[in-house]
Amino acid sequence: GKCFIEYIPAKKAWNLIEAEDYMYIDCLWVSGSLKGHGYSTDLLEACIADSKVKGKNGLCILAAAADYKAAEKVLYEGAHYNPIYFRSTKWLQNPDIKG
Repeated sequence: GKCFIEYIPAKKAWNLIEAEDYMYIDCLWVSGSLKGHGYSTDLLEACIADSKVKGKNGLCILAAAADYKAAEKVLYEGAHYNPIYFRSTKWLQNPDIKG
């Protein structure tokens, strides 16, 4: 299985979101035999701790309209750190990111 988290300051996210001083979670992935052992919680808690050290106000993600309930569950259940998320049915691209 695989287990990882990718996050960056929201102002550098590939999509058009306004979340000043937030950390943007691009991907949180746990698969295969690693599921069910609490690794996603560990990764999320590590992201929260790192974000606090870096002076961020919270975390944000972009979820597809069909997936927003799963995103909401991850960020809001037992949340300790100002979570926000954005729902979208459209492809959004940050014009400041080239490539």
